[in-house]
Amino acid sequence: MTSNTHDLSCHTGAPSAARRWTADCLRAHLGDRPAVPDLIEDAVLCVSELVTNAVHAGCTSLRVELSFKDDGVRVGVVDDAPGRPALRSAGASERSGRGLRLVEAVSRRWGVDVVERGKLVWAEFATS
Repeated sequence: MTSNTHDLSCHTGAPSAARRWTADCLRAHLGDRPAVPDLIEDAVLCVSELVTNAVHAGCTSLRVELSFKDDGVRVGVVDDAPGRPALRSAGASERSGRGLRLVEAVSRRWGVDVVERGKLVWAEFATS
């Protein structure tokens, strides 16, 4: 298993920086196989949502992690913001509350683990 990590500041520019870094790492590691562009799009969407959630929740530390296995990729966001993310059912007029539903829809599976400095919210994607 290979892993890459990237520490970010907890500010409104973090999601954009996380998207760029994630896409670059995935392209470098996965190459140009036919399914790679869709996987990158889905993984970048998830990272963006998870980083946005951490920033909105008031994190003071933030790290994006990518783990590569033979059959898949795991993206994760470690943050120290209070609370745990939970699926919501946002109404049509609400401006937020759909992020984890998107993560659930495009990933093979997702979850939350308690870690030493907060929580790790992760999503997994198949590469084959």
